[in-house]
Amino acid sequence: MAVLRQRRALVLVAVVACLAGLLVVVSRWVTEPVAATRVPVLLAAAVCAGALLRVATTGPGWVLWRRTLLALALLALAYPGSWAAAVIAGSTGTGGWSERVAVSLATVAHLPVLASFTLLPLLAVSYLGQGTRSRVAWVVLGLGAGSAVSLVLFLEDGEPVGLPALVPWAPGAVFGATTNLLFLVVVVLAGPLAALLAARRAPGHAARRLASVAAAALGGSVLVMACGALATMGGGGAVVVLVSMYAALATVALGCSAALSTPSGEAAPAPCPATVADPSPGRTADAGHHPALTARENEIVGLLAEGLSNAGIAARLVLSPRTVDAHLRSAFVKLDLPEGPEHNRRVHAAVTWHGGLVRDPRRSDSAVP
Repeated sequence: MAVLRQRRALVLVAVVACLAGLLVVVSRWVTEPVAATRVPVLLAAAVCAGALLRVATTGPGWVLWRRTLLALALLALAYPGSWAAAVIAGSTGTGGWSERVAVSLATVAHLPVLASFTLLPLLAVSYLGQGTRSRVAWVVLGLGAGSAVSLVLFLEDGEPVGLPALVPWAPGAVFGATTNLLFLVVVVLAGPLAALLAARRAPGHAARRLASVAAAALGGSVLVMACGALATMGGGGAVVVLVSMYAALATVALGCSAALSTPSGEAAPAPCPATVADPSPGRTADAGHHPALTARENEIVGLLAEGLSNAGIAARLVLSPRTVDAHLRSAFVKLDLPEGPEHNRRVHAAVTWHGGLVRDPRRSDSAVP
């Protein structure tokens, strides 16, 4: 089944790439190439899409994450094709609705890619930290929708076709410029900040992974801002900006994917005798396995020990969050972990699963790790 899904993804990407390539060839035959159809941008789009596709079709689990990367790979390939279609439609000179629709789609086609600079880190944070950061995601989506509406209705942003604004309204143009500026600021800063704040509150394993997510998001943001600044200093600015957009997308996506897939790398504590809820006297809780737990519970607690949240465990194992929560509750009971506001049972479960023992101050016979 996984091989079949991988083949379908490859076929879909190949179809989109062929269609986009055909549109680019026709547009370059009709008129001079625009920034989105120049060779450096086409190469950047192909490399970015290939990198995203490789991650999206490798390994088990992470269904939503892989689908998101696949969608971004398709968008990366479709963006030059959208501008090629706009140029072809504009070459007719009719000024009809087909031309307007083609130009409008090309004008807003980059917005989902920019939004991913924040949405990808937020999704990774939800897999590694507590909470979903849904409010920030909704803010990004709202600003993106506002930017799309303003670009289509109020701004003369149809170059090189050169269509006038659909609604020539001065306050609308001000609203559009303001919304676009806020959108750019949020997508550049929200991802790194959300990951850094989550890393401060997370325990060791998760904190290191979240720091990697923050570094990837920050790297993409710095790349976009630096290339945008360089673009203002010379010719070919639009080409530089578009190439940097693809490079930043690959940086954020691959960095966050590496943070999700890389284990903590810490050596587990040395095995010691199990004195917590072991149904088989004389057996030991080896590092990486606890005999009191079922195979699925060991698997889930092991991912918890690597720093994943309940949502991350569910995504990795393709389970529902409710199922993961039920397995964790069962594991906490079997491990006989201490309760109370002064105890973090998730941390205690990870220590016990690694072979350490957790001391409950209320019991005189609890061993110290």
